[in-house]
Amino acid sequence: MMHIISSLPKFSMKWAAEKTQIHPSVLRWYEQQGFISSPERTQGGHRRYSQKQVYEAIIAQKAMTIGWMGGVLRQSALELVRNTALGDLCSSLEGIDFLLKRMALEIALAEDALAAIAAWREGDGWLTHASSKLITISQAATLTGTTADQIRNWERNALMILPRNPQNGYRMFGDEDLSRIKVLRYCRLAGYSITALRRLMQTVDAQSSLPLSSLRQVANERSSDEEGFEAFPTDQWLHSLTFYQAELSQIPSLLQQLKNL
Repeated sequence: MMHIISSLPKFSMKWAAEKTQIHPSVLRWYEQQGFISSPERTQGGHRRYSQKQVYEAIIAQKAMTIGWMGGVLRQSALELVRNTALGDLCSSLEGIDFLLKRMALEIALAEDALAAIAAWREGDGWLTHASSKLITISQAATLTGTTADQIRNWERNALMILPRNPQNGYRMFGDEDLSRIKVLRYCRLAGYSITALRRLMQTVDAQSSLPLSSLRQVANERSSDEEGFEAFPTDQWLHSLTFYQAELSQIPSLLQQLKNL
């Protein structure tokens, strides 16, 4: 079915791809997913894009940078871009307001996790633990809100080194081990990857006291040991979140420009 011709100028897919810096195959996928409104077609079936689709595509690109995060963030991003394509810009503005607030919360959690590491190394705060005896892995998991499998995984990934009972070879947990597990659990919940945590833990183990600014630098910069391996956003989590926030923060202005067309 041919679309009704509007008064907006029309351009080729090549032009739209160059204007948006989005590959033609991605533009077609956006159209299939309902991320942009369907462009008009020539009699030969070639797409003709207007400024409206250009804005919609840029908004979709910026919003879906967080799509991989899943959960409520992905769902909210999907709703935002689909509402935009449908012309429901009021709902889109509400959606971006929610996403910006949620991204600010994620950044605050990531910052708090680094502050928790600093507090732990200073022996201060809720991360410290007091016990009079060594305990088993199941007891440690219960006390720290983790599982035995998680603790074993962290040990395998060199996030902690646990002493063993010389008689039976079982892991033994003391006060320092429990505090370390609490730090690891908090950082994992805040979004940091195993790779990022290994980098942070190796640094704080080598230096007993580090200012928060130094921890941020360690968290955001890959080490030489990580070269040659695939990088994930969670490996530089605070940096990634800041980038996502900057991308999302451009959407309100784009929505306003779209509204003014």
